[in-house]
Amino acid sequence: EAMCPMYLSHAKVETSYFAIAALANGVLFGMALGLSIFSLLLFVRLRRALYVYYALVMVSFVAMWLLGQGMGAAFERLINVLPPLIGLVLAAWMFFRASFTRDLLSLHVIAPTLNKTFRIVQYAGIPALFAVQAMLPPGMASQTGGVAPVLLLGLEIYAGFLALRRGHVLARWYLVATLALGFG
Repeated sequence: EAMCPMYLSHAKVETSYFAIAALANGVLFGMALGLSIFSLLLFVRLRRALYVYYALVMVSFVAMWLLGQGMGAAFERLINVLPPLIGLVLAAWMFFRASFTRDLLSLHVIAPTLNKTFRIVQYAGIPALFAVQAMLPPGMASQTGGVAPVLLLGLEIYAGFLALRRGHVLARWYLVATLALGFG
């Protein structure tokens, strides 16, 4: 029994679907841009690298979202010259998330061993993953892209719970945001 995953719909339905999707993307990008600008303003005022890391996390997230939505066609010439652009943006996003986590939770103070683990993952693991993905064929590289973010997310959740147990003030909100990211 063969099934065809197609259906016919009215043009108004399709137009309204695309309008809602464009509105949702606009809201997401607007919020990310607003948070990035706000973080950069906080950095200028307070001079803490944490805010630059967060702004870079948001910018790389938006870039990843755009490339994942098929907007990468605008960079088609670059893709043929550079290593896989999506893998590069994913590696940058993970690198900045690890920096943000280490700085926000003050891991160098509350958990020096975990801080060293984050540094190893950040400065050796993520670049090695990107190098391996750059050498794989495009179809295979996209299948391996989900492993490292899940491992980093698990490490971040562990760091959040450890910081919460050790009385870090912001750990509760960090855990809420990280778990929302993981389940989202």
